[in-house]
Amino acid sequence: MVKESGRLRLEVEITLNKVSSIYQALLDSGADNCLLPKRIGLDLGLKIPKKPSGTSRGVGGEVPVKHTRLNIQIGGYKLKSVICLVLYSR
Repeated sequence: MVKESGRLRLEVEITLNKVSSIYQALLDSGADNCLLPKRIGLDLGLKIPKKPSGTSRGVGGEVPVKHTRLNIQIGGYKLKSVICLVLYSR
């Protein structure tokens, strides 16, 4: 774990289409969706259209996103077909 800006961040391995990388992640147990910065999606080879497919609203306002489904593994826990929002602004 890494402490940044007063928040503990996990180091997690994210795999998409057999491409894996380790990233720092903030685990929000109350979140409705998974958020993924566009940069990480591109690093993993996710096909991201030039225009977003929708928006997502949170405490910080509204941001453009692409909706997709991903399989996520954190440690020994595997989640299949998780709704993930790819952030266009980051």
